Amino acid sequence: MSDDVAFLRGILEKPENAAPRLLYADWLEQRGDPRAHFLRMDPALQRISCVAWLERYGHLDYYLQNFPEVQRETEERQASNHLRNQRRALASGLDTDWIAFIDTLGCPFQPFFFFNNHGNPRECRPDELPFTEPIGTRGSVVTFESSFRDETTWDQGLMRDLGFLCQLQLDECAYGAATCPVHPFICELKTNRCPPTGSDILASLKARTFRSVHIQTLEAIHIPYPGYHPGDGSGTENDEIHNDFASQYIFEKQDEEHEDEVDEYDGVHGELKRFVADGHVWYVLLHTTPEQGEKFQFSRYVILFAVGLSLNSERLVGVVTHQVCHNLCD
Repeated sequence: MSDDVAFLRGILEKPENAAPRLLYADWLEQRGDPRAHFLRMDPALQRISCVAWLERYGHLDYYLQNFPEVQRETEERQASNHLRNQRRALASGLDTDWIAFIDTLGCPFQPFFFFNNHGNPRECRPDELPFTEPIGTRGSVVTFESSFRDETTWDQGLMRDLGFLCQLQLDECAYGAATCPVHPFICELKTNRCPPTGSDILASLKARTFRSVHIQTLEAIHIPYPGYHPGDGSGTENDEIHNDFASQYIFEKQDEEHEDEVDEYDGVHGELKRFVADGHVWYVLLHTTPEQGEKFQFSRYVILFAVGLSLNSERLVGVVTHQVCHNLCD
């Protein structure tokens, strides 16, 4: 793999440019490496798709009837199904961490506006998202537009992080009014402090504003859950950042069948907790830009993260989703 590094760094820095991928594929082919054929296949085949999710959970018919863009994407996916199957067959014999890199940060950036079962394939407007720059997908992971744009952000641990994220069996956000898929997430950590504080986490997540009158300080490496403070229309500021598994919304906390509490080391959350430094997971809730209602301002959605510090380098790894704000936090 050490001979490949210069090519991988070039792809990481300029994923929108096909030339580095093709040069790498030529180099591999000259050496009889089967990865060459895989690399020449369209990277868009692996991007996060609302169509695939809607079809999986039985919501597709409504969207096909009401959104022409969903109809177009469905037709495109059907036309490329044989290529997707061929790509999966090729991948089965290759290094999984290398595949994870090519299928994620090796892909062009595409703005992402979240989707759920409430009736819109682009649920959040660009001006609504609570970040200082666009959030989007690179293949099958979510990240920020400026993240991993410099070849110096490459290291061997990056492939391990992406390999971990790509093997997670992610489902839907466990709590809230809408059915919302959970996506793998990675970004650069914007601090030299170790361990990072709450303010470092928010800076790395590009939070445009963080409004909470219930958190005493962000300059701490552990922040307790600030409590549930439903809004009364007077502008209660309820953004959240904390480390309490029992008070997060993404993962199941209660086994409904047996009425037992779920162990935080179980399931996908347990995998994440074991993967990140010191098992320290941050749960972040950011409100979308408030809208003016008849009587008061309100946010339609919240963006939810569960992230921790990678053991491999200065990165945050974890998951991201969204949820209807009403009855979840306000």
